[in-house]
This record gives sequence, C-alpha cells and structure tokens, in this order.
Amino acid sequence: MLGGCVDVMLGHRETMVLLLRDASVYGSVYGDETTELMSRGAGITSRAVELLAGPDPDWRGRVRAAQAFATDPIGHLPDVPDDELREELLRGASAILGSTGAAGPR
Repeated sequence: MLGGCVDVMLGHRETMVLLLRDASVYGSVYGDETTELMSRGAGITSRAVELLAGPDPDWRGRVRAAQAFATDPIGHLPDVPDDELREELLRGASAILGSTGAAGPR
C-alpha cells in the first residue's frame, strides 16, 4: 500500500509540490489570511527540516529529516530521481514503522 502511495505522489510530483508547498492554491478558497498562514507554515517546516538534517546533509539525510518531521520530502527534493527517492522513502518509512525490508515490490 505504501509503495503504491509513493508511486502516485512521485508520478504527480509537480502537482504534489503545488498542493503541499504553494499557499496561493488555497487563497481563492480560504482567503488571504489562510494563504499567509500556509506560507509561514511552509517556511517553518523548511527550516525545521534543515535543522533536523544537520550541517551539510546529503539528500538521504534530508529525506530522513523530512520524514521525521512528517513533512513532504518529495517537494523538498525535486532534483532526486524518482526511482532513488522511492527506494529511500520506503526505506525510511520501514525504519519509522519498525518494518524489515527496503523498498518492497514495485
């Protein structure tokens, strides 16, 4: 199930970034105050991930930091190839859930 969810998110990366990181999407529906709050929240989340990842992390460290903070590693790492990011996301999710096995079946 988790692999399927990751596949859908990776298959629609640009849409996921728009929905999860672009506060202007919510402005027309919820108003300017919500847009401002969403923008501030996205900034706080980005900074928290930076701090959790530590100094000079590689992209895998940034994936773990985003997962630990329960945020969107897909939107934070647009430069990482889908197949590598998928494997790392599932490896991290397995670690968080205490499961064995890395990426599981495709």
